[in-house]
Amino acid sequence: MGDVEQREADAFRTRELVAEARRLRGVIAAAEAELARTHADAFALAQEQTSRLRDASTRER
Repeated sequence: MGDVEQREADAFRTRELVAEARRLRGVIAAAEAELARTHADAFALAQEQTSRLRDASTRER
């Protein structure tokens, strides 16, 4: 393979790697958003449970 062909092959592979990195950044961003939603849901549920326990404790007194 000559220098020109090697440079073209390298450039092609570089473009492939850049595209894959871009795709993975999108996947990671989506996963991070889902993780944030899950954390928010878990926090809200914990708040609800705490409130219910507090209410039940108050009624028992």
